[in-house]
Amino acid sequence: MLNLLKNDYINQKYELEDKVLKYYPSQISSLEQRLTAYQKDVEHIKNSRNAGCELKGILYADKMDAGKALMSVIKTINSESPVLVGSYCGFSLSLSFDVFSDTCYAHLSHSQGYKVTMGEDIRGNITRLDNFLGGLPDKLENCRNQLQDAKRQLETAAAEANKPFEKEEELKNKMTRFQQLKVDLKIDERKYKDFDSKDKSDRSYDER
Repeated sequence: MLNLLKNDYINQKYELEDKVLKYYPSQISSLEQRLTAYQKDVEHIKNSRNAGCELKGILYADKMDAGKALMSVIKTINSESPVLVGSYCGFSLSLSFDVFSDTCYAHLSHSQGYKVTMGEDIRGNITRLDNFLGGLPDKLENCRNQLQDAKRQLETAAAEANKPFEKEEELKNKMTRFQQLKVDLKIDERKYKDFDSKDKSDRSYDER
């Protein structure tokens, strides 16, 4: 039973060490990059809120006009790969169309890329873009929390990986007793063989 527990301990230790050396560092690095990108984009929004919407080289300051122009461009998109069509609030704006879901997507990009589902409502599409950009501070905070959690998980995994097998002393004592028992059994076995051999020899002598 203790040997099975020791094997489980070793397997868990290897798994934790792998996470400590590879998984968590990779996750933390990725989250740090995303966090930096979110911070830059949130700051960029503050400086570009009045940048308006530019489509096909034409700048639209009025949201209703921008919505109408965006819908007109959306109807021309049939590419699954994003096609650059202009900018929105300082973010480059590309559009793509998914044939299977019959859905158009807007791709906003500055420090990193974002994907927003478009609909068939002129005002609604502009509202979706505004709501998405307005929600970036929340995404920033969520990313910061994920990074903190990942760092805590790394510390916990490292501490767990360094913990010794708690029943190591008990296992050693039992293994020592087991080895001694094997030695005793071998001694008894030799004694029995010696006795049996002597007994056979004595009987052979008596038969003569």
